[in-house]
Amino acid sequence: MVRIPEDPEQPARVRYTTRGRGQRAKRKVMQVMRRWQAAEQAERWHALGAPVAPDDLTRVEPVDQASEAQAGAFAAGGLLPALLIFLVFLNGLYVAFDAISGERERGTLETLLTAAPPRGVVLAAKFLHLWFVILGTLALYGLAFAGTLAVREQSFQGFALPGGGALALAALIALPLLTLLAALLALSAAFVPDFRTGQAVSLPLMLAVQAPASVSILPFVTLSPALALVPIAGPCVAMRDALVGELSAGMAALVIAATGVQAAALLWGGARLLGREAVLLGGVPARARHARGRWWPEALITFAVLATGMWFLGSAAQGIDPIGGMVFTQLGVMAGVAVAAAWWSGRPMRELLSLRAPSAADAALGVLLGLSLWGVGSLVDRLQQPLLPTPSAFYSRMAEALTPDAPLAVLVLCFAVLPGICEELAFRGAIQGFLRGSLGPVARALAVGAMFGLIHMALPRILTTGALGVLLSLSLARSRSIAVPMIAHGLNNGLLIVLLSDGAPDRAEGSLAWAVAATGVAIAAVAAMGRATPSPGTPSRPGSPGSAPPGAS
Repeated sequence: MVRIPEDPEQPARVRYTTRGRGQRAKRKVMQVMRRWQAAEQAERWHALGAPVAPDDLTRVEPVDQASEAQAGAFAAGGLLPALLIFLVFLNGLYVAFDAISGERERGTLETLLTAAPPRGVVLAAKFLHLWFVILGTLALYGLAFAGTLAVREQSFQGFALPGGGALALAALIALPLLTLLAALLALSAAFVPDFRTGQAVSLPLMLAVQAPASVSILPFVTLSPALALVPIAGPCVAMRDALVGELSAGMAALVIAATGVQAAALLWGGARLLGREAVLLGGVPARARHARGRWWPEALITFAVLATGMWFLGSAAQGIDPIGGMVFTQLGVMAGVAVAAAWWSGRPMRELLSLRAPSAADAALGVLLGLSLWGVGSLVDRLQQPLLPTPSAFYSRMAEALTPDAPLAVLVLCFAVLPGICEELAFRGAIQGFLRGSLGPVARALAVGAMFGLIHMALPRILTTGALGVLLSLSLARSRSIAVPMIAHGLNNGLLIVLLSDGAPDRAEGSLAWAVAATGVAIAAVAAMGRATPSPGTPSRPGSPGSAPPGAS
């Protein structure tokens, strides 16, 4: 129903219901009212003798003044770092795992004990082998691209490479970046017990590296001294600015020095790992590792399967139908992988997924946590703005994605209740359950939170969603019941859906003072959990199936 007021200063009110028909009717009425307003204004200006309406006079048409070379340099600078990292992983990942973890698995690494060389020398030799393999393959890729560009010049019309000076400066920035990536691969190969585990580590490792590298694609991100110190992100943005011709000598020196120090730190860590006899001679078999409660490779495999299913099957399904695709993603991918992982591992599902009833106090604190998590996301989003400013259009697109044309009850069910249950089963249940005997509560929460942020794909959401994941993981560690993070997760999503469906995305953000206060409430709620829960390792009754294993939380 539309009510037109007698006073022209008062707005016309469109009354609707939250049911599907009411929402659709409201949108159609609002579109008609906007067209009527535009036609009315145009008619009035025409009556006054104006040839065009004011909207036409103030219309802004952006015109890109960049030359073909500048446009090509910016496009290359945005894509080259991500492509470079992908090629490094493609050509160097299995070389690193075969040279260190594979040789350890074959038993040939033991021969180094006869000469007893320093472990740092062993790692340095293998690192140099890996570094030259990566550099050689990248040189071949570069020659192949240059040859293609020379032969098929007509196919690259509209694309121009930057000048030689810009390319040389970008290559100078790329060298310490390649060194950092090679050191990371060498450290990872020294850490994993065998080649199979290295395969499980590969996808999470590449995702963790590509996330900061994708910052270079964002045109509104500028290189600052703080960003120059960030691993991966700093040199990637510096390469982009070098190709465009906007990188200063001081900033280039800062990026090169910082990246070199980071690579040296990783190599030092790898040498320390090779100094351990268990790492040099090979780790314990999987059965013995499981007997000690070490299931972290299974956690990484579960995350790799989740990421693959989410990005390929889930994204395709949601592109066809937002509601049906979300239901498929949550039930088929998230919950399905969690249950399959528990069955595949052979561990009791109740113990792995923490399927325990919470105490009344912990359930109430879970409600309080869910109502205050919005402040944590808002505060982290504000803190990341100097390094990673979020365009306002991102929030508008997110609001449109979370509020398709459907009744509010359906939206809450699909975008709040189902994610609260299924995503918690996958991350706080399966992944955190596998990590329970390998990491302490805080380190475990940080690891699960990082994976939780990475799987949400959108770059501006990685830190904010990761921070929420850390608190949800800590709530499970404190309460020892998966129901508590489920309650908090569902309430947080539901609150966001209700605010966005009411057409108030700004209200979902809140003020800084309220965000800080809500963050304090969320942290206090997590800290207060577990008071009525038996301490980890205390069985509910001797020999019961639900008794907690050593190190459980």
